[in-house]
Formats: sequence, structure tokens, C-alpha cells
Amino acid sequence: MSRDYEQIRKNFIRKYPEDFLRKELQEFADADVDPYDMCDNGKETIHLTSHFCDEHLYKARNSSSSMSPMEALQRDDILDIAFKRIDEKPKFYQGDDLENLRTWFRNNGGIAMKVANFSPNVARKVYERYMPKFNARIFDYSCGWGARLLGCLSSNYNYEYIGIEPNSPLRASLKEFSQFIADTLWEGENKARIYEGGSELFHPELENTVDLSFSSPPYFDLEVYTQEETQSIVKYPEYNAWIEGYMKPTLNNIYKYTKKGGYHIVNLKNMTSGKKYPLLTDWVINAYNAGFRPVEKLEMYHQSQRQFNKNNPDMNYTAGTEPIIVMKKP
Repeated sequence: MSRDYEQIRKNFIRKYPEDFLRKELQEFADADVDPYDMCDNGKETIHLTSHFCDEHLYKARNSSSSMSPMEALQRDDILDIAFKRIDEKPKFYQGDDLENLRTWFRNNGGIAMKVANFSPNVARKVYERYMPKFNARIFDYSCGWGARLLGCLSSNYNYEYIGIEPNSPLRASLKEFSQFIADTLWEGENKARIYEGGSELFHPELENTVDLSFSSPPYFDLEVYTQEETQSIVKYPEYNAWIEGYMKPTLNNIYKYTKKGGYHIVNLKNMTSGKKYPLLTDWVINAYNAGFRPVEKLEMYHQSQRQFNKNNPDMNYTAGTEPIIVMKKP
């Protein structure tokens, strides 16, 4: 089958009409959520995060891959491989060429696997479960691809969102995204502020101002987002140096930012295959050393795997789920 690769490259990053995006956003904001159901099901939001952040997400590289999806997209020889495999599995790949290629990037670890995004539904559930309070200040210490920003700014609690994002092109898109949400839901009042640089950098004006912090921080070298010098893996390429230079200062900063009685919440896992790093264990220990005290451990279910809860003794979580650790400042 002959394919026009230039047209595929031109149309790969999805953009949508403004009216369509506003409708999806309003429906998400109007939806009732169960803050005690940690499954990622809920109102559709994929078009929103894709429209504003996919061009940056596809430039990130998973450590198991030899290149990023965006790099692979520019190479005809890689597209030949991708579409050969797509054509061999017509029962699995049932969309058009663009959707099939996106699916291939989600499932292909060796060449160019797409990195993951968080669930806006789960983010909103976390915020509304632990901070059911109007105008609370939410701190996202690793913004990522807009999911937690969306979950925060679409809540009827009218939260303020403070984010940290070292990826400068992504930061610009997140600011555009937050203004779009403000214009759609809040008559233009943009209650988001996004700082440049990494979370290990201290911002004294944030001391004792944060009600709840929540993020899914970098998994050390599992994903490479950019080669900018602001990236933690670029600054600290060795694990112990990363702990000392990134993790510990980040947690000390968050503790200083958090009000007494405020929450610190993290979604993270120990890496138990390939390069084994006790990320979650180290995060909890260093959060405790910073002053936080444990409250509970949640399990976030992925909708497609909700019935798959077989335990694996090599994991620090139930298969088909991811842990969310809740801590509190006394």
C-alpha cells in the first residue's frame, strides 16, 4: 500500500476547532466526579491535552527507545517498518493511518515509544478529595503535558494553580492552555502561574502559601523530555547525584511552601525491571526527612486494566494500578 508520508507528517499532530474544544472543556467542568474512585474513567479530555501539548509530548523519548516518536516520524525507513507491522495486524489496527501510527507509537518500545500522560480525571479527583475548599492553592511541581493543570483549573472549587516546568516550549503551551480554560470557564480570570526551571530551585514568595501539592515527577532517566540544561536528568545524570541535586531540594522546597496541615501527594513507582531504582521508596523517605508525615496509600486504576489486579511480588503496587502516596505537614 502506497502512503503519502509528507501528508502523514503534516497532519500527525492533532488540532481541533475552538468550539469543539470549548464544548469538551465545559462538559468536563460540569461533570460530577467521585473523589473516592481512583479509576481514570470520566468525561473525555484527550482532545484538549492533545491540541495544546502533543507537539511537545511526541518529542520526548522513552529510555527503552532509540529515538523519540517525532524523530521517527521524520524518517521514511522507520515509517516503512511501522506501517509494515500495522498492515500485518488488521484486527488490532482498525483506524486510519494517522490513528494507527499513534497506536503503534504507544505500543512500540524498541524504536520510538510515546511517553505517558497523566489522567485529568484522576487529578481532579485527588484535588477534590483532599482539598474540597474554594480558592485553594494547588502546587504541581512537575507540570508535564497539561493533565493536572486541566484537572485543577476545571474544578468548580476555583483553585489557583502554581506549576513548575523546565521545558520552555512546553511551558509556553501550558500558559496558552491555562488562558483558554480561563476564557472558557472563568470569564478570562487566569489563576495559573507557571515557573521556569526545575522544582529544585527555591521560590521564597511561595513559602507557607500552598494548600496541596501533587504531581508525577520524573522517573530519573526513564523519560528524556528535552536536552535543555534545566532538565533534572541533564543536570544530574547519576542516580545518587539526582537524589541529592533534584529530589531532596524539591521536597525541602515543597515542605517550606506548604501550609501547616497541608497535603503533599505523589504518583511514583519503584523501577523494578531493567535499571532498578527505588524511586518511590526514596521519595517517601526524603519527604519524611523534610517533615511530612504519611496519611495513606491509594491505588490509581487504569480503566482498561481495572479488572486486572493479579499481584506481582516484584512490584511495589498491584498490577494494573499505580500508587499514589498521601502525606501531610503536621
